[in-house]
Amino acid sequence: MARKKEKEFTCTVEVTEGFADRLTRGLVDIYYRRKMMAEIEGKAPGTHKDGTA
Repeated sequence: MARKKEKEFTCTVEVTEGFADRLTRGLVDIYYRRKMMAEIEGKAPGTHKDGTA
């Protein structure tokens, strides 16, 4: 089977006032959404296929 070609992405970030607070809120939101989805799917939150955290 052929390997997929790796894609390279470039992004630019402009840090403005309040950036840290918005980033923190966004990451917390992602965490709780993933936790909720794991509970819905019946998986233990925070575990991977290889048993690591």
